[in-house]
Amino acid sequence: MKTQKQQVRRNLLAMTDDELVAGIEYAPVDESFDLQYSRQWLDGAYGFPLSPHIPLHHHGVCSRIVRDHIENLLPEGCALKTEAARHQVSTSNIFALAMYLCREPAGAVGFSLDIKGALRPSDREPYSRRLSDDELSARIRSRDSVSFAWWNDRFYQQLAGVQDKIQVRFAHGRISLASGSLSSTHILKPHSLNPLTPHLVANEHYCMKLAKAIGISVAEVDLKRVPEPVLLVERFDRLHNYDTGHLLHSGWIDRVHVVDGCQALGKHRSRKYQFPDGHGGGHRSVPYGIGFQSLFELAPQFMVPAHGTTALVRWALFNMLVGNSDAHAKNISFFQHRLGIAPAPAYDLVSTRVYEVISEMAMAFGDALTPEEVSSKDLDKFAAEACIPVEELLEEIKAIAPVALEYAYDLAQSDIYTEEERALLLQIAAFVRAQSVHLLGVASTSRRTVRLRPVGEGGGVEREGLEGRGKLRPSERLLANRDELERILLAHNGMKPRLYGPSAEGQDTEETGIHLVIDATPSAALGDLGRIEVRVSKLIGAPVTVTTPATRAEADGELLSVKGKNI
Repeated sequence: MKTQKQQVRRNLLAMTDDELVAGIEYAPVDESFDLQYSRQWLDGAYGFPLSPHIPLHHHGVCSRIVRDHIENLLPEGCALKTEAARHQVSTSNIFALAMYLCREPAGAVGFSLDIKGALRPSDREPYSRRLSDDELSARIRSRDSVSFAWWNDRFYQQLAGVQDKIQVRFAHGRISLASGSLSSTHILKPHSLNPLTPHLVANEHYCMKLAKAIGISVAEVDLKRVPEPVLLVERFDRLHNYDTGHLLHSGWIDRVHVVDGCQALGKHRSRKYQFPDGHGGGHRSVPYGIGFQSLFELAPQFMVPAHGTTALVRWALFNMLVGNSDAHAKNISFFQHRLGIAPAPAYDLVSTRVYEVISEMAMAFGDALTPEEVSSKDLDKFAAEACIPVEELLEEIKAIAPVALEYAYDLAQSDIYTEEERALLLQIAAFVRAQSVHLLGVASTSRRTVRLRPVGEGGGVEREGLEGRGKLRPSERLLANRDELERILLAHNGMKPRLYGPSAEGQDTEETGIHLVIDATPSAALGDLGRIEVRVSKLIGAPVTVTTPATRAEADGELLSVKGKNI
């Protein structure tokens, strides 16, 4: 009589710094993953789902979804192969790789083996060691023989992607390695070893600065020379813990949960390009990967759908302006909150077109696969995929392109770059200029016309105010321009606007103006409130005061929850 072999099962713990989020049971025989959230996490005030496809209150999540979510956290390329070989596991053994390589991945949740005496991340021994420029330079130059991710018997590339990078702490010009209970604050990227992509650090630094000048929310970047150029990218999923809300405390750094486009859609990382089989090769390209329409289908998951859609539109337009053929679904991320998702700052913005390696975009814009091919029909199709009026898309083009024209050459000639780097960046600037002119030409010949007037910094646009402006109170004019208000808040990291005080009671006048309370997003900067005040004041033609609950609490001398009248 045959006896059925008992299946061995092992468990992973999914944890924040100090809380158990979930247990994941793994069955090696059929390679299945079964995830169950902890009761503590479900009952807590700040518990959030790992992704939209792994909801808090689920009745069984598909094993493939859990496996793909974890695999999307792993590094790729040489780093993954080297670490798999070091631990003597297969690159397809996702359970083991998560155990070894996902202690501090992107987002707020790390993974460890469920064993007796397992420590919470916050209870681990803290480790920090400063890196001198000389040591960093030597390691950059020896990357051909020594893995750049491996330092002092510790692995520092617990992030997705192929490019060489390590997780570090960066403050006051000093770079340090950090692990154990300490979280990193930045990602350090050295220059590329590929002779076909020279000056990649300067390329990314320039594109990120250009996007910021246009008004797109981006991760903060610094260019440092040791003397080799390295790019330091501030992690938007790590914040100092004087902020509050959905943040999780660990020392002085909080981890904020994010998911990339593949995780948000519940897809394997092999689907990150819209055409996973590539182009050419004698076959017809089949778009069974993630394209813009798939990303726009996330709208019901956005806490503010219009906010999320606009961010996706601007991300798509900018990547087309600079010729970024690597703008795939793993190069866009979203903050994951308890009630939904919100766009995270843009990152990995580069001009691949300047290297003439590949011209096709990662996602078709309408039916166009290259930026130069974009026509009015493609604008119509893209707007339909985004479920927005094409007039709104034209507004975005007429807001972004002129600012790109204004800043492209000036930023490329910055003294921060070497002469050789500036030569490459001026080529990118020339492409940006040509593509901006092309898009403006396509927009101007569209059947629709949009009357706009430029205002403020960052290339924002606003319609002329309501006719009969003097017949309505300022608060009424604001309510009549809700869509425009949302665009202004989006451009300057604000959300959830409420009228406060007399404005909420309909007692505002032309002299008093309106009082507006907003919530600031995690990427908000000090000057954002002032910029919102200026632009909203121009929109309604009356004085505007903008505060946050925190600033009102300071002014009133007590903590308070500002409810006001929702807009």
